[in-house]
Formats: sequence, C-alpha cells, structure tokens
Amino acid sequence: MYKLKKIFITFTVTLLACTVLSQSKILSAEVDFLKYDNERVQLDIYNPGKSYCPVVILIHGAAGIEGDRAIRYKRFATDLMKKGIIAINVHYFDSSKRSWLKTIAKTIDYIKNIHNANPRKIGLIGYSLGGTIALKVASLDNRIKLLVINSGYMPRNFTKKDAVNLPETYVLAGTKDNAINTLYQLQRWFKEFNKPFTAKINKGYGHSIPLAMFWDNWETIVSFVADRFR
Repeated sequence: MYKLKKIFITFTVTLLACTVLSQSKILSAEVDFLKYDNERVQLDIYNPGKSYCPVVILIHGAAGIEGDRAIRYKRFATDLMKKGIIAINVHYFDSSKRSWLKTIAKTIDYIKNIHNANPRKIGLIGYSLGGTIALKVASLDNRIKLLVINSGYMPRNFTKKDAVNLPETYVLAGTKDNAINTLYQLQRWFKEFNKPFTAKINKGYGHSIPLAMFWDNWETIVSFVADRFR
C-alpha cells in the first residue's frame, strides 16, 4: 500500500512538473528590439509557428506593461497565439512620448521580418491610452485591417475625415466612462460609412470594471479577432 501511495505521489508531482513546463513553453516569447533614430523598443513576439499567420499588435494602457501587468499581457498574447495568431506586445514606453505613434508604425514595418506572417491580416488591439494610439495609427495606415479599442478615447482633433479610413472596428466601453463618447461617435460615423462596426457596452460601469467582466470582455475580443482573421 505504501509503495502504491509513493508511486501515485511521484506520478502526480511529475505530471504537475510537466504541466508547468508546458505552460512556460506556451508563454515564452521571442524578444527583439526596434531600433530607429535614438530609440530602442522591446518587442515580445508570440508566434504559433504555423504558416501565413495573421498578426495582432497589442498596445498597452497608461499603467504600462511591467510588473503585474506583464502577466496580463502575456495572457493576452498567449490566448491569441493559441488561435493561430502572431501577437506582439510593444513596450512603446521605451521610446520618447513624441515617438509613440512612430513606434507603432515601425512595429507594423517590422512584421515583414517575421517569415510566417500574413501582411494582409494585421490588427491592432489597444486598451485605454493604447486604444487612443491604435485609433490614430489605424486612421493613417491602410495596412491595418482590424481594430479593437477597449476603453480608449478619441485622439485630439480626430474627425470624420480621419475615421473614414478606419478598418472594421470593435469598441468596448462603460456607460460611466468618458470613453463611451468615443464608442457612440464612431458608431454614428461607421453607420454613415456603411462599414462594419461592433460595440460592447458595460452598463453602469466606468473605466475600471470587475475582474470577471474584464476577462469576459477579453474573451469576446479574442473571438472577434479569430473570427475575422480566419
């Protein structure tokens, strides 16, 4: 009986160790750096390794991508990678504030260096400040074919003439968050343009929402991107 118990414990420990190793493999990223002008920006690239993969650039909010946020953005990227999508976390705070937009544009340029990337399927996902940056970049760069804005704000001096250049877009915001104004305005413009637009409204919530709702929202984003980039 003791031997059977010992074998069972050994098997369980081995299984747990294999699970941890498997998860660490899934979460691993190739790290590279954008180098332009006097800037040096870290890119964390999560590549499923399949051929001709869509690419999504993740643009973090004002809280950055370090510390506890690093775990969150690793999960974002891993979830996309599991759907056969190359995900890139951009540490754009590595660059000067005046270069943030250029850093995202340079990241889009960088995609040509990824041998199994599909340059016809590039998307941006931006949260809060990152959503504002994503919105501006997507209006200027026709290589972006899909846009997700999670609680992002309208860029300064952004007009309908800018919005007409946007690709299919999904916007999420709470009714008690000023970001809801971005959602409503874009919704009106897209209706005029007769272009596809999806909205997710968190009724009764502001910029911060319960963790369970946050991850539920994220699952809708993953499903949206995976469906459009099939």
